[in-house]
Amino acid sequence: EEYDENALQFDVKGVFQNSQKERATKRLLRIASNFYDLLRILASAIITGKLLYQETGFLLEDINPEVILNLKPQWPLGIKLPVEDFSRQLLEALEKERILNWVQSSELVNHLANHLNKFKKYPNKQERLQICEELVQRFPYIKSEIGLGVGGWEIKLLNKLKKIRQSDPSLETELNRIKRKSNSGIVPKRIKLNPEKGEVNWTPDHIEGEDEISQTTHQQIMIEESKRSIAFQNKIKTKSLMALTFSFRQNSINNNPSIKYLKEQ
Repeated sequence: EEYDENALQFDVKGVFQNSQKERATKRLLRIASNFYDLLRILASAIITGKLLYQETGFLLEDINPEVILNLKPQWPLGIKLPVEDFSRQLLEALEKERILNWVQSSELVNHLANHLNKFKKYPNKQERLQICEELVQRFPYIKSEIGLGVGGWEIKLLNKLKKIRQSDPSLETELNRIKRKSNSGIVPKRIKLNPEKGEVNWTPDHIEGEDEISQTTHQQIMIEESKRSIAFQNKIKTKSLMALTFSFRQNSINNNPSIKYLKEQ
């Protein structure tokens, strides 16, 4: 908060330059702010190290030193769209209210996810919705059909953030992986959120006790439920029956059924 005016520069006439004084003051404040941030990070690292050792038996020294320091700015009060990062084609399509193709939609989600990742590795749903609402407010024509116009974008953003964290070597994600490994004793297997071509025809094993007869019964119950008004539908029952019939339905799709058969089903 204090500084030596004698150490600052004077002009040839010996008149103190106010602009230089202001710059020096701002520089000192920046140094103090950076020093405070460093102390906060060190304190957080000490607490994290103690918790890590208590829960997993690992020490911070056991982790790659390159991932220990992870400086991130605070979550902003009003997060803004990273429009400056959008490509010219994407920005032009949004401003002219054109329907986004797959490449443009993917680019948009990438920019939003990378922007959130600058502030937080694990943003909660409210924080994800915050930037989605900002997106829909600026470009209303791209509202999704679910979640008051932002639900679809929030789900895409959630999945993209998961993919980013899979290859992220930062301290926060590294600690979470170690905790999962120490609790189960097994290294968690990474699952591709978007399967490669040729993998979409994968069929899971049928649930034990289920056969064609039980599947027909389940399907008939779901058909009857769908005929009811939404207010009287048993959604919990339908959801459980959908899980029971998933493997059979997936197997049916993989057999390339006719359009007529699918409509009947």
